[in-house]
Amino acid sequence: VLRPEAPLARAAELSFVAALALFDALNGLGPPGCHIQCKWPNDLLLNEHKVAGILLEAEGGKADAPQWVILGVGVNVAEFPKKADFPASALQAQGWQVAPEDCLEAFCRHFMVWANTWLDEGFAPIRKNWLWRCRGKGETIEVRLAGKTVKGVFADLDETGALLLDTGKGRRKITAGDVFFRNA
Repeated sequence: VLRPEAPLARAAELSFVAALALFDALNGLGPPGCHIQCKWPNDLLLNEHKVAGILLEAEGGKADAPQWVILGVGVNVAEFPKKADFPASALQAQGWQVAPEDCLEAFCRHFMVWANTWLDEGFAPIRKNWLWRCRGKGETIEVRLAGKTVKGVFADLDETGALLLDTGKGRRKITAGDVFFRNA
């Protein structure tokens, strides 16, 4: 449970903070040669397979700021869903010798570093570092929205973390959706 003194829109940036912390935690736990990437908006990939997801839930407080934010982080350490829209795996299935406690300890340590960066410097350094670690920037992707699918080039993230997608009809700002890659 987090209690950020920030507007609700800014509190949503905490999913990117958590992604960076989890990226760094996993990078320090895994064997050499592992390929970890952030996947917009709230997943982590290991060797092109989803191994973690991040969710935020906020409530209460004033209209412009939540009273609390629950940060949920799920890491597939030993098990993973066999049937999923996006290929999934688990750390141990990828050959890692790691326990859940190792992941939690490393995540907490790295989360404090990135949360302090966010608090002290704002979203800009979070956005920059997330983009450096992400999958798909500059590539043609598919974004599944409620009721339709949009294809285009993952151009950037805006200053709020929304996906900027260049389509045949111009640039589109996407705030929620599921991203899929052409070669995945």
